[in-house]
Amino acid sequence: MEASGNVEEPRVWGYKDIWMTQMGRTNAIVHEVDGGNTALIKQHPYRLNPFKARQVRREVEAMLGEDIIEPSQSDWSSPIVFVPNPDGTQRFRVDYRKVNAVTKLDSDPVPRLEDCIERVGQASDITKLD
Repeated sequence: MEASGNVEEPRVWGYKDIWMTQMGRTNAIVHEVDGGNTALIKQHPYRLNPFKARQVRREVEAMLGEDIIEPSQSDWSSPIVFVPNPDGTQRFRVDYRKVNAVTKLDSDPVPRLEDCIERVGQASDITKLD
């Protein structure tokens, strides 16, 4: 904070030219979900009102157009859900809870939050990637 009480502009804003402004994907890594010998999980879509159904179509068409997703003939399926954003808009997501429940966990544990905070130390800028 400046002495006048105005909030200082974050330094990261000076690097907007490297930010992605649209959705994308990477081919740098491949992720596979190990469900072991689990029985097939095939969930029916949740019912959507006409407004949300149009939203789904727009989102899917946009992701197909951007080559983020591709058509699939998989026997596995999980329903789409919308999650509210703080600004009132809706975020398109897939409900993978049943798949997650049968997924074998990686042997590499997620670091403890306290250890991560300790490593940050006196840093003035912190980035969180989701």
